[in-house]
This record gives sequence, structure tokens and C-alpha cells, in this order.
Amino acid sequence: MPDTLPDPIDIASYLVGDFGENLADAVGRYRVLLSFDADFGLDWLMLPGGTASFQAYTEARASYVAGNFLATIVLAQGLVENILGSHLHLQEGIRPIHGMPPRASGGLSQRPSVREILNESVEDGLISIDLNNRIERLIELRNPLIHYRNVNDSSHLTQRSMKDNSPENDLLEEDAKFACSVIVELAHTAMQNAIPPDAS
Repeated sequence: MPDTLPDPIDIASYLVGDFGENLADAVGRYRVLLSFDADFGLDWLMLPGGTASFQAYTEARASYVAGNFLATIVLAQGLVENILGSHLHLQEGIRPIHGMPPRASGGLSQRPSVREILNESVEDGLISIDLNNRIERLIELRNPLIHYRNVNDSSHLTQRSMKDNSPENDLLEEDAKFACSVIVELAHTAMQNAIPPDAS
């Protein structure tokens, strides 16, 4: 550690200046989130998955507003897995109460893959085929960001940038916007399905 650190006031001045330069863009992105919320009538939330889901939801949204687009995409998929996995687990205990038969698959494994979670969610009617397809697209966007891809791979951000003739950061912003639309729709779906229908 260096003997002297920057003065806290200097650090604060830098952070305030940086925030001010990007304020208009941040406001615009926040308005995007508000429009997503309005589309689904979300003015309050009850998410399955406890702290992990809540933190992923709030941090993904905050990251998008702040312009941290890659973080938004990664957090969004983590949220998807926590919401759907938790909901499926909760339903396992509720199904007998509502006279619902066990799942044909026998339920989730102890550490399910995202593919297992999605398959169970579709089978259970928790998510529509359309939402499942949108989540699959989110996974396609996220995987090249956290797993190594050769620069010549078609999914690599640089390849996408050259193909679309668009700056990489612009692509990431659009991908992050899409990720936010998915998690808002999923949050709405989770609330609608909070109590399973009576089998009778």
C-alpha cells in the first residue's frame, strides 16, 4: 500500500464529476426501466429466492443505470436461475396441499443446471415458451462474456461489433437493456405465479 493515499475530498470531487458527465445518459436509462415497470404494472415486488434474488434484481438495475452493462447481463442470468429455481423448490412443498400431482421429472436436482431449471419451468407452466426463448437469448449473450471465446468466434463481442458495424459498448448497452426487459417480465411472472392454482 502506498504511504499516501489521495485526499478523500479529491476522490469525492472525481466521483461527483464523473457522475455529472454521465447524468443525462443515466437518467435516460432509468426512464427505460420505468417504462418496463409500467408495461407490467410493477409498483411493488415479492421475489422468490431471498437475498440472492433481491440483490441481483436491484444490482442489475443499478448497474444498467450506471452504465455497467456487462455486469447487468451477468447479474440478470443469475437472477433468472434464483427466481425460477426457488419458485420450483417452493412449489414442491405446496403441490400436495393443492392436490397437484408430483412433477413427471421428479423435481429439481440438488444443484440443477440452468437448462434443467428452464425445462422444469416450462413443464410446470411457470414461464411461457416465448419467455423461455428470451431467457435462452440472454444466456447466449452472457456466455461469451464469462467463458473464453476465440476472437474469431461469431459470438465474440468484437466479431459482433464488426458484423453489425456498431461500437462494442453500444452492443453491450442494447444487450443490457434486453436483459433488464427479461428480468422485469420474469419478476412479473413470478408474482403472478406466487400461489399455484387449485388443482380442483
